[in-house]
Amino acid sequence: MIGVVRLGWMRLPAGAPRRRGARGLAWAALVLLPLAVIAAGPPAFTESDHAYLAATPPVVETLERSAPPAVDAASVLVLDANTGRIVWGIKPHLRWYPASTVKMMTALLAAQSGQLDRQIDFVPAMGADGSSAGLLPGDRLTMRDLLRAMLVPSGNEAANAIAYALGDGSIARFVAQMNEQAARWGLRDTRFVNPHGLDAPGEHTSAFDLATLALRLLADPLLAQIVATPRLDMRVGTRTLVLKSTNDLLVQGVPGVDGVKTGTEDLARENQVTSVTRDDHRVMIVVLGSNDRDPASLGLIDWAFSAFRWRDLGDGKPPVMLPAWLVPFEAPAEVLRAAAASRAGDEVPLP
Repeated sequence: MIGVVRLGWMRLPAGAPRRRGARGLAWAALVLLPLAVIAAGPPAFTESDHAYLAATPPVVETLERSAPPAVDAASVLVLDANTGRIVWGIKPHLRWYPASTVKMMTALLAAQSGQLDRQIDFVPAMGADGSSAGLLPGDRLTMRDLLRAMLVPSGNEAANAIAYALGDGSIARFVAQMNEQAARWGLRDTRFVNPHGLDAPGEHTSAFDLATLALRLLADPLLAQIVATPRLDMRVGTRTLVLKSTNDLLVQGVPGVDGVKTGTEDLARENQVTSVTRDDHRVMIVVLGSNDRDPASLGLIDWAFSAFRWRDLGDGKPPVMLPAWLVPFEAPAEVLRAAAASRAGDEVPLP
């Protein structure tokens, strides 16, 4: 549904003095529109014998681009990753099957273990169904290489190997550590059952929690470098394993895409956590339960970078992602700060 917003009532009478107070009232009303835009689409201008505030072609065009695209997904979140602010979402706390997005937590625990150079022998107990990096019994790898084997081609056996090693021979013990860490980080929608994300009863997460995990993962230089890798050759003994990312947007070279993790399972359908950085501005897109995650994610990426602009509010904090239609109106700083404050509380915690 497209919201129809008549702006004529904000026009001052002909000949009236342009007092700051009157202008402030008009802007105060105007600043409420970002929430309507996000919830119901862009305002539409209608014919009237009253002029509409700044209803110029560039402004109308900006308004028309402000509506989010239709998304094939059960849950969606669009995040300004520099500030943690949620720009838009569909059921961001819906509990959903995580699939291989679980591996973000497995990777974080491995990176924090201080054992990246530890040599690990791959044994049959580490085997797993589903996606594989091609590891075989008898292979010896460092924890660092297991992270690459898990995050780039989404190797389930690599996830098991990490869990087996850090759980002192017990994958269940490692999963308990995963849930303990989830509780410490406030991931209220998340419960882990295994380290790789194969569909399992009782396992669930949410777009909000996955965004939290992704921000933590990207704060780790090694993990950020791994998830931004579209392809690599890795030596394991006498073999060379060719590891290709499951993130098609990364492999295809979509501008700015630098991670993070995909997941595909029967119950989960297609999940994707995507990080996009352009002009030092990072946006996080989480899509859960899609039948075709790539076009769903691409549509949201295009929308985020066309319908929003980053503005410095002069408060010493990172620039804030605000609806682009405010920019043509040359909104004063106090109005932009009010627009930012109107979404206060809708934030993913920064690491």
